[in-house]
Amino acid sequence: MLNIPRNLSATLLIGLASVCCTGLNASAQPLTLRVSPSAPRVFTDREGTWERVPVSDLWTTGERYDEPSGVRIGRGSVIPNWVETSPMRNVSIRRLRHYGHYGYFVSPDDRLVIVNPASHRVARVVRHSA
Repeated sequence: MLNIPRNLSATLLIGLASVCCTGLNASAQPLTLRVSPSAPRVFTDREGTWERVPVSDLWTTGERYDEPSGVRIGRGSVIPNWVETSPMRNVSIRRLRHYGHYGYFVSPDDRLVIVNPASHRVARVVRHSA
């Protein structure tokens, strides 16, 4: 595989697109676009478009429960159907199926609870790293 810098490959691709699609000749100047690895990363499949976010962002975007239920939950515990969860697909959390669908919520003790939506069982509990 060629080792081409990201901004050069983007320049080449955009330059080729302008030649092919607009009828310009090859001497036209291509548009230079710098590609940054810090840009939002998304992936699209037949089920929609998903944004890749760090695990730490899930504490601010997920359903949050503030009232303790008095029940200790752990891996394998069954979560009632009425508990609201936010959807996610896993790409980097260990011990979860790669690209698997899960639901998650933030528990009263500030832990991320990841639930298998089919069985309503807890697949993983993640502590918030400060």
